[in-house]
Amino acid sequence: MIKQSKFIPFVVVISLSNVFGFPNLPSLKAEDPATEQKDSHPTLNQVFKAVTGVAEGRKRKVNDLIDQRDVAITLAVLAKMGWKVREAKQLLEHSLPPNDFLVNRFSTKKGAEFMRHISKYNRIYDQLDRIQQVPQGRKLLDELIHGPDGYKLIQYYAKSDAKGRNRLADLVASVNGEDRKVRKEAQKTTGRIYTYVQLAEHLKTSYTKEFGSSKKPATTERLL
Repeated sequence: MIKQSKFIPFVVVISLSNVFGFPNLPSLKAEDPATEQKDSHPTLNQVFKAVTGVAEGRKRKVNDLIDQRDVAITLAVLAKMGWKVREAKQLLEHSLPPNDFLVNRFSTKKGAEFMRHISKYNRIYDQLDRIQQVPQGRKLLDELIHGPDGYKLIQYYAKSDAKGRNRLADLVASVNGEDRKVRKEAQKTTGRIYTYVQLAEHLKTSYTKEFGSSKKPATTERLL
């Protein structure tokens, strides 16, 4: 069972657009009277634009693996735009810590290449997260990352079978001695936030809780 991440404290610089040079970050101008109201907050579309802006500033694609640092920076941007997310702590706790095995591996050149070959597949990070936590799992992932065309094995298992079942669960189970319980558990999501797209989905849920549904529904499809 996937354990919830512990939040690892680190400093987030608030002057994001100046320090990091993030492009396309929507903002609410201080001289605008609307920004002086206590209930002033960005629209949901502005929230999504902020997420993609942070991704661009971090030189990431929206389906790249992210960690607590990416989430914290996004939350800081939203706070400057007028929305201090009430569920910020939960979002951070459900994100990978900076010292996570997958985060470390995918931050390397080889790891990044491997990641971008497989990032389009549904629940791919959930399954890799499960693999890294079973015996011999990390060894297997290292071999796949550094071996020739290792990503092709993941792609093969990531494609659904005739019944629409994600076969990555079979790979997870095989690494763990063909455990049926593990295979069944591997069909489920871990509940963690692995990408900017997933972060945007969680922010949308938080936004709806705080401000209600938007008259003009916004979707995360534009992020892809």
